[in-house]
Amino acid sequence: MVDSILEKHMSREIITVPPDKPIMEARSMMEENKIRRLPVVEDGELVGIVTEGDIQEAGPSDATSLSIWEMNYLLSETTVGEIMTKDVYTISPDHTLEEAASIMRENKIAGLPIVQDGRLVGLVTESDIFDTIMKLMGFGSEKKNKRITVVTEDKPGTLLKAIKPITNTDGNIISVFSHKDEERNQYEFILRVEAPDIDETIESMKDHGVRVVNVR
Repeated sequence: MVDSILEKHMSREIITVPPDKPIMEARSMMEENKIRRLPVVEDGELVGIVTEGDIQEAGPSDATSLSIWEMNYLLSETTVGEIMTKDVYTISPDHTLEEAASIMRENKIAGLPIVQDGRLVGLVTESDIFDTIMKLMGFGSEKKNKRITVVTEDKPGTLLKAIKPITNTDGNIISVFSHKDEERNQYEFILRVEAPDIDETIESMKDHGVRVVNVR
């Protein structure tokens, strides 16, 4: 079972920069490490975050009258602290991945620093969330399994009805995801199942009145 608590999925080895770091050096660090954002830390505390976009926006526009020498000088003198985002959205490590995803979606950000007792302890990104969702759904498992989508009425016991034929044929349910269709007042369950004879399991589900709408 994959736990969605952030502490289990956050990146702990975080590359950070101090606010007095020149932005050209920060950009080089991003390129070398293939990352798109750098938390800005001073005296052990998170004071901001700088992204590739921030650095690009800090550069002169195409219409500038500055010479290349003047542009390079300007960029070399500009520090991370001058362009970083200071009001940073953060989350604590005991929150869930779902809560982190909600904050990121609502605020249109791709990375979220994880802070505990005022100290930066981790970072969660879109990629971390995607990877964990894949694991939660059982996708990429080495064992052979099928993704079975069933539709049920919105009333107690309907999921149990769908599951019983699976267990009766020695099937194993790897993961369950659900979605409610408010208009039709029904649930769509996505079951990832492995079984000795998956075709037999699916036929048994249908024989017991389970509405199987898709098998992959």
